[in-house]
Amino acid sequence: MSLSTRVSLQWPPNEPEELSNTLVMNSKSGHFVDIRIFRQYYPLSEKDATKPIDELFQWCMCGIEEPLGGGTINFKKDLDHVAVSEALATGTPPDQIDISGAPDIGHFSSIEGSENRKETGSMISPETGKEEEYIEIWKSLDPIAHNPTEDVREKEAYSCKATVLKVSNPTYEGKLMKLGNWLQGLLYTKSTCKFSVIRSHYDGKWNDLIKYGDKSFPTELPSKVGDTIEYDGVKWELFIFAMITNVVNLFAQVFFTIMYSDLECDYINPIELCNKLNPWFIPEAGLHGFLTLLFLVNGYWFTFLLNAPLLAHNVNKIVNKNHMLDATEIFRTLSKHKKESFLKLGFHLLVFFFYLYRMIVALVAEDS
Repeated sequence: MSLSTRVSLQWPPNEPEELSNTLVMNSKSGHFVDIRIFRQYYPLSEKDATKPIDELFQWCMCGIEEPLGGGTINFKKDLDHVAVSEALATGTPPDQIDISGAPDIGHFSSIEGSENRKETGSMISPETGKEEEYIEIWKSLDPIAHNPTEDVREKEAYSCKATVLKVSNPTYEGKLMKLGNWLQGLLYTKSTCKFSVIRSHYDGKWNDLIKYGDKSFPTELPSKVGDTIEYDGVKWELFIFAMITNVVNLFAQVFFTIMYSDLECDYINPIELCNKLNPWFIPEAGLHGFLTLLFLVNGYWFTFLLNAPLLAHNVNKIVNKNHMLDATEIFRTLSKHKKESFLKLGFHLLVFFFYLYRMIVALVAEDS
């Protein structure tokens, strides 16, 4: 999780320079929003905001980072404004545009005697139109103390929360991030091939430093798993799969319960039961464990504690190697397995309806 600005860009053998005001937000899970506006237009005035995006911005992109090891990162872009502009310039139909652009891989290393970081790699030079080697120098900022008039370097320890929201309306593509006192987002309207960009700073109220395009962005963001909001015709939701994983676990327990009942009624024999159920116990426990750790990493303590007993139970069974069914012992232990399945079914039903309620509330709000 970090807030960074670029100090300089160099295309060797040319001297380094910095023509843009660049701010990059990163979350713990690797999501990023990178906005680079030319210095002469920052902060962006209402008059200048009517100009074409390529005249105002050097680069706007968002996506997720993929560490490749050894300080090398693959920036997997969901949206790249330069790629869209180049495609439109060549007459590519809107529905055939690759909005993610070309691969972007950079290698990061420390600089002796400096707190800044160096990024090296190769990309298309805007001057020559050819792929050339580049060197970028980056400085990490404090997401709370940093402000529009003063660059405040990142402290050794600070506490703040990053909220990442992704557009879920098929008409749009984009991402919005809030980190400390900063908010930054990028949105693309597929039908019109238009971009909207936001960068805001909070000092008791939100102040827009960049406000570009015909779409507005929310500043009050949800902070619970599964929360959804509607703003200016664009539907945003937290980037987590909580409801989906609960639905999968719910149907898994329904399947287990039916199988145990079939054994009681002699519809299947013990060997068939074990062959059908044993392959599913570890995936079922692993899926629940992944969701529980997801709650922990994102700071949802109550939901994590709610899931912790079941996680501990599953881990204990697997560690002690008694999670598999034994065809020779199944009739003696059938009542215990049925009871466990019913308890898990009840738990997953409870969690399922909790997320179903959130989904219904969001749909009702959208319809109204």
